[in-house]
Amino acid sequence: VAWGGSGGGVSVLFGVPSYQTHVPTLINTGRNIPDLAFDADPGTGASYFFGGGWAGPIGGTSMASPIFGASLTEMNQVIGSRSGHFDVTLYKKWLSHGYGNGNTPYLRDITQGGNGAFHAGPGYDQVTGIGGLLVNNFDTLIH
Repeated sequence: VAWGGSGGGVSVLFGVPSYQTHVPTLINTGRNIPDLAFDADPGTGASYFFGGGWAGPIGGTSMASPIFGASLTEMNQVIGSRSGHFDVTLYKKWLSHGYGNGNTPYLRDITQGGNGAFHAGPGYDQVTGIGGLLVNNFDTLIH
């Protein structure tokens, strides 16, 4: 379920990048965001140790960005090099392989919830992007 505090939408500054051009549910007026979804709900967030004590829980970009950074680092270790412009790889693999192969899911489609302006639904949406990245399984696509 998409978190109600999620951002997302369509850029009024940047055009649709080439790697998004074949996405079926894209709004063609600009760069659609986000690309992926990670846990950002403070209610399911994480606590952190800072200044000699525990604080939190945190959510939002403050939690989702470190999760993605760690995920990208793991993928780089698996392939033995930097992944470069990851969006190109992400969309190429998703468009050619979908959400999984047999019992191996690569991504989790998020189809419920919304942010007030957009609603999550099957496939790409402007609240959760392609969906949740299942890093250990997605590694097999890029390795």
